[in-house]
Amino acid sequence: MNGACASSVRIQGPNTDQAKDSSNCSDSRSMDVRQPGNYRVTVTAHQDSGAEYSDSIDVTVLPG
Repeated sequence: MNGACASSVRIQGPNTDQAKDSSNCSDSRSMDVRQPGNYRVTVTAHQDSGAEYSDSIDVTVLPG
C-alpha cells in the first residue's frame, strides 16, 4: 500500500469483542483471549487516499 495508512484489529468470540486501532499499518499488536472457543479476527487497513482493505479469519482456541 502506498501513502499514509491506519489499521485496526478486531477479535470476536465467546464473551469477547475487542478492537485496537493504530495510526500506522506496521505496528504489532496483541490481544488476550482467555477461554477456548471459536473466534473471528478481522484486520482492516485504511489509506489516507480513502482506499480500504479488510480480511477476516476464523480461528479455534483449544483448551490448554
